[in-house]
Amino acid sequence: MRLPQAPPPVTSSTAVTSIRRVWDSAGLIHQLQRSYVAWDDLRRKALPRGVKAEDLWGCLDWFRRWQSLTLPLQDSRDATLRVWWSHEQVVEDLLTIEALARDPLGLMGREVTPARALEYGREILADEAIESSLLEGAPTTRRDALAMLRRGTPPRHRGERMVLNNYRAMRLIEDRLKEPLCRTLIEELHRTISEGTLRDPEDEGRIQGPGDTRAYVYDEEEGRAVHTPPPAEALPERIKLLCAFANADEPSLPAFVKGAILHFQLAYEHPFADGNGRTARALFYWYVRRRGYDLFRYLSLSQAIRASPAQYYRAFIHSEQTGDLTYFVLYYMKVVREAIDRLGRFVRRKIRSERDSASMLRRWPALGLRQRLLVMGAVKDPHHAFTATGVIRTFEVSRPTALRDLAGLVELGLLHVTKVGKELHYRPIPDLEARLASGPVQEPAGGA
Repeated sequence: MRLPQAPPPVTSSTAVTSIRRVWDSAGLIHQLQRSYVAWDDLRRKALPRGVKAEDLWGCLDWFRRWQSLTLPLQDSRDATLRVWWSHEQVVEDLLTIEALARDPLGLMGREVTPARALEYGREILADEAIESSLLEGAPTTRRDALAMLRRGTPPRHRGERMVLNNYRAMRLIEDRLKEPLCRTLIEELHRTISEGTLRDPEDEGRIQGPGDTRAYVYDEEEGRAVHTPPPAEALPERIKLLCAFANADEPSLPAFVKGAILHFQLAYEHPFADGNGRTARALFYWYVRRRGYDLFRYLSLSQAIRASPAQYYRAFIHSEQTGDLTYFVLYYMKVVREAIDRLGRFVRRKIRSERDSASMLRRWPALGLRQRLLVMGAVKDPHHAFTATGVIRTFEVSRPTALRDLAGLVELGLLHVTKVGKELHYRPIPDLEARLASGPVQEPAGGA
């Protein structure tokens, strides 16, 4: 990724001079302000004759500083950070997100019951765990990782371990929503995310200290560091400031904006030897869920970030260069909009699939709800191996209940069972769809 050029410095006197020079370009300035253009993009634009990019930047930067909210956070040079959260594009997106955030069932539609939404949430939780790991270069595939989570089998290598750790971290977040943010919680999140994946196990959940080689972000294409974090000696106080900011009641700052800022600042501090990006994303989820944004139980943000990693890094660097976190907040808005659109497509696809499967399963009235969901999963992935452990994790039931559900499907001739090591694997029969279509079957299926 080509590094953005740092903007020229703007002082009060240079800003006044710039404003005088571009006074007649108000329409252009408004257009550039609405798109929140960065200096690196502005300097490449074709501008009207006699208008200099430096003067436009001086005007834009001065106005942004005047409109921005000063934050109780600092960069590594002790310069105060800021955000223009009332920028018109931010407000437009906030209105959409706020309207949906506390009523995800309203977004999904009347056909989606709370029980069905819970199942969707579990599937999306697994998806986020996989995407977050793939974003960080986990050496695994989506298919293998999803199969591991469904079966509940131990991870076979580091890539699957990363996925399982992320899955556990997302579950941990739900258990910690009533707790304030503190150093211990940040360390617990990182320990859960990094367990068994770091070169030195001592680094799991340990914030770097004096004498440690600081972890920095290196761009191989550029051949240089793109982010050098603050010195380790400063981390205890900086983490304390971050926690105080997260726990403070600030009605002037919308919760979503604050969550995005928490992500940025933890990634900026880069307190751990590795796994900082995953921990920062987990911190965002923790904060917005803590503030009652139930919608984020159903959104996988890492997939959208993985689709545009260069945009993520550019937004981060623009914010780092200027101390203006609006760039990062606007990028986060874009990610959430894409995740909401993806959720809509996911729900529509699931409803269509469930309607098709339901027409076949009407011939099997003895099947319980969990068994029907297992059969629909088997139709979708005819090579999948179900296990009792996977059923326990997916449906949060006891082991006897999981075994009874699976045994009932074997008895009905829908799954066949083989022993792999010490565990039973239940796989779809080769002609499952034909078997489903040949009902009805009236024998009791055994299961709820």
